[in-house]
Amino acid sequence: EGFSDFVRNKDYGIKAWVKHVQGWLYESKYSTKMIFIKYEDMRDDASSVLSEIWKNMGYSLEGNIFVQAQDSSSLESMKQHENEWINYDLRRRYKAMHGATYQFVGTGNVEHNKDDVNVKVEQYIRRESAELMSLFGYA
Repeated sequence: EGFSDFVRNKDYGIKAWVKHVQGWLYESKYSTKMIFIKYEDMRDDASSVLSEIWKNMGYSLEGNIFVQAQDSSSLESMKQHENEWINYDLRRRYKAMHGATYQFVGTGNVEHNKDDVNVKVEQYIRRESAELMSLFGYA
């Protein structure tokens, strides 16, 4: 099964995702306190998004804690932390002793995955999720 099959799968594909999200938005009594966070906003200015979430929950923090959180979650910082932590990860050390390598934090480059989404799959996703994507601010 490829990505196209997954997207069209009735139990796990885009229609299931749309139904799941609609349940939260339109049928749940808890949806009134829901905050929608876009990946692009987190990528572009995570500290502002985190500050808004905190403020929405009724809290306020002074200082630059959100900037620190954003800096700590940068790709470079996460790679550094992972490399420091490997000394304490016995499973990875054991696997490394036997020639296996694994790095959880990747390169941050997702260009190679774009080939998996052909035009027909993208059109299908857009057609099935158009209402929600519009509601969430995606064209």
